[in-house]
Amino acid sequence: MNRLGKYLFSTLIVVHLCSDYNPALSQTNSADDLLSMDVKEFFNMYEEVFSAAKKKQQLRDAASAVYVLNQEDIRRSGATSLPDLLRLVPGVQVARISAHNWAISVRGMNEVFGNKLLVLLDNVPIVTPLFNGVFWEALNFPLDTIERIEVVRGPGAAVWGSRAVNGVINIITKSADSPRKPTTVVGGGNEHQLSAYVADGFRTGDRSGINMHLKYDLHDNSRSTNGGPLNDKWNIVSLGMRGDFELDADDSLLVTNYSYYREEDFEGEFPLLTAPFAEERKASRQHFGSFLSGLWSHRLNQNSDFAVEWNHLIEDRQDFSLDYLLYNTDVDVRYRFKPFESHDFSLGSSFDFYADNTDGSFFLDFEPESRTLTFYRAFFHDEIAVREDLLFTIGSRFEHNEQVGFSALPTARLLWHASEKTSLWTAASYTVGTASRVNDDVRIPFMVFEEEASGLPAVLQVTGSRDSESERLTAYEIGMRTQPFESIFIDTTGFYFRYNNMTSRELGEPVGVFDDPFFPPHIVVPVTYDNNFKVDSFGAELATDWQINDLVRFGAEYALFYVFAHSDSSSDIAAEAFFEDHPRHAVSAHIHFDPITDIELDGIFRFVDALSETNIDGYAELDLRGSWKPTDEWEVSLIGRNLIEASHPEFREETFKPPLSEVERSVFLQIARTFY
Repeated sequence: MNRLGKYLFSTLIVVHLCSDYNPALSQTNSADDLLSMDVKEFFNMYEEVFSAAKKKQQLRDAASAVYVLNQEDIRRSGATSLPDLLRLVPGVQVARISAHNWAISVRGMNEVFGNKLLVLLDNVPIVTPLFNGVFWEALNFPLDTIERIEVVRGPGAAVWGSRAVNGVINIITKSADSPRKPTTVVGGGNEHQLSAYVADGFRTGDRSGINMHLKYDLHDNSRSTNGGPLNDKWNIVSLGMRGDFELDADDSLLVTNYSYYREEDFEGEFPLLTAPFAEERKASRQHFGSFLSGLWSHRLNQNSDFAVEWNHLIEDRQDFSLDYLLYNTDVDVRYRFKPFESHDFSLGSSFDFYADNTDGSFFLDFEPESRTLTFYRAFFHDEIAVREDLLFTIGSRFEHNEQVGFSALPTARLLWHASEKTSLWTAASYTVGTASRVNDDVRIPFMVFEEEASGLPAVLQVTGSRDSESERLTAYEIGMRTQPFESIFIDTTGFYFRYNNMTSRELGEPVGVFDDPFFPPHIVVPVTYDNNFKVDSFGAELATDWQINDLVRFGAEYALFYVFAHSDSSSDIAAEAFFEDHPRHAVSAHIHFDPITDIELDGIFRFVDALSETNIDGYAELDLRGSWKPTDEWEVSLIGRNLIEASHPEFREETFKPPLSEVERSVFLQIARTFY
């Protein structure tokens, strides 16, 4: 892939150095526009959100814990990847596992494939249904194509469905009705060795256009705790397109496509049926994915609109332990109207079809190899203006599929405008988790040992079960947003979560296997999925933003989190440690300084508490960014990340026991040219 990287690098430079100048192109909400806004305008823009209620509303009207990363936050973060950008959000736990793997969650339960967090790209779910999780490394689009990222902390299932148990992350890209300017960006460093992309846009009508990008990235091996390099370097090519089309005064069409191909190396400890019963393996895998989405919106009148959305995902992954090909298609219909002046009512339904084909191995297998699933969903959502300063919201989503049967996911929310600049809100929600093929059908030999009585190898095998039930969450939240002074914004939230039917893995009766033509005689000790744990968690989150003056902006975030897990009947000695393994405290502070025209200086400090159950120490780190614009067309940025320690570990992944990876100190230089 290095040869492909060099080819793409050269191609990207040549294409845009030869681009035609087009003065008709414009880009809304540029960095200069943001810096010229006064404080009131900045916070008003900050307040417009969509993800809390699946409709546009002011942040002051959202009875949810919503945090928004806008274009300036993204640009001045110094982040070169989406996971590093999400480290800025209070209550979001981001931990790097290896050079190409992250564990990301909201309010706990963090793991490599977190199944309690819904990730959206332009309101479209981005998930691998086989695992019910997200390959974060595959979301490799240029960060400057993002308009904003809305993070809803807390249950969003009443609006978005059962995957939104603990939260929703909605990545909203820039609209193409004002196409972006042609841009070429090239960067590289000691860890993120190469990043090169071109982005362009063009008009197709007065308020219609298409934005596109092509991007290539190359990452070095990470470092092991013994100081040597690990076998986990990777590279990725991504291609993206967004088209916004105004069909007439009342109709619009949004078309989105994102595709990627990546190659990565990995290593881990894999079980054997012969002594020494485990071996270290190094290998590589290839991963292709593409999704296509179309949204037609029709405005019926000033108070009502109608939308139909179609989404299609295809994913193909080649690995020595598991090959799979999967498809997921869904159609969603939504209708919003105001039957009375005080009611804003939304309802909708959707149909989802999923199919996969897997080719497993002794190390990872699914039984049956192929499966199709259908999902039927409907929802209603009513926002009631009880009086001018009091909003009451009630709603629920209803789902049915053959894995978990019928589920109702209700919520009730109350918001009070105590003053023009202060809102108080509270919410109660109930949701259930959605099952995946892993829970139902997986076979993973976790450990092999010699059984004393027979002398045969015994395989401790994690085994899916279709008898397990859905995990359930009852959540209570309370929050306040206030702007006590014109230049200061404060957002604080408290919550209590009670989980029931939490997944455990229970020991079963050993079974002898003596007639397998591919393996020697052995004993299988099944470890089957069940629901024998309860978990209580509570905490608080605080976010502040202070525009000190025209030159300096400061912000800080803090999250406090406690978890207690308990069971009266489980043999799973690892489940309690998993549920309770989280950073109790997380702090970040960022300052942005513009000393002179065309110079920007940014600093971000982060502290994350220890993961005590897996012996991962807490860490404090500092990221610095400096940017210089010698002309309107050119920008040079120098970014230093994790500058306090030479390296530090963040997460231990247990499935195939890869060596513990450390995040290293890094430097990244980036040069961007925009063709005005």
